[in-house]
This record gives sequence, structure tokens and C-alpha cells, in this order.
Amino acid sequence: MKTPTKDILLIAVALLVILGCGYVVGKRSAPEVVEIDPTPPTVEVDDFQEMVLSKLGDSLHLTPEQIADIRPDIKSTNDQITKTRKRALFEFYLHVRELHDKIGPKLDPQQQDKLRKDREKLQEVIEKRFPSLLDKPGGGSQSSE
Repeated sequence: MKTPTKDILLIAVALLVILGCGYVVGKRSAPEVVEIDPTPPTVEVDDFQEMVLSKLGDSLHLTPEQIADIRPDIKSTNDQITKTRKRALFEFYLHVRELHDKIGPKLDPQQQDKLRKDREKLQEVIEKRFPSLLDKPGGGSQSSE
């Protein structure tokens, strides 16, 4: 595996661990009714672009013309990274939803009821955060209950 691929994989794994920890902490400390912000967290595009341009400029001694020339490529790459990150997070939520479906039959009725409520909340999060991905074929908009 090449270094950039390892870095992306490491970032994805770290993001999943952070999300998992946040979910557990939030679940234990949050009140019953939690308002969910449907917009995912984002990194400012300008910060990313300026950071990349600064590093490239320093290491490659880019001219102002070269910087202007590569700026659209950097923005395009940032857009692709953002789209990939959103898709990965969406798939993470779908896997958790599938886990609920798998373990439900193995629980007693009271546990199943609690799991069903958690699954409904999870489905709400999926629908609020990823409406554009749900509309695509294979996006997971069908409930698998």
C-alpha cells in the first residue's frame, strides 16, 4: 500500500473510532430528545487549499502563475475528498443499521423494543445527514426491518 493510501485509510479508521466514541459518550450523557444537525462537519476549503499551496510553494518554489494554475486542481481534489468522506460516513451508519437488524432476533422483547427505538433514531440521522446519498441507486433508502 502506498503512503497516501495508508494515510487515507488511517484517517478513515480514526474518524470511525472518534465517531464511535462520540456516539457512546453522547448516548450516555444526552437527554432523551436530541436535536440532530443535518449538516455534517466540514473542513474549510480555503484552509485546506492554503495549507496545500503553502506546502507545495515552499517545497517546489512555485511561481504566482503556477499557484494560480494549480489552485483549481487543489479545489477539485478537496471536493473529491469531501465527497469520499461523506460517502464513507454514510456507509458506516448503514453498517450500524444492519447490525441492529442482525442482533435484534437474538434479544429478549424488552431489548428488541429498545433496539428498535435506537434504530429509528439512527434512521432519522441517516435521512437528515445524507438525503442526497439516499436518492441514489443502492443508497440504502429502503428500510431492512
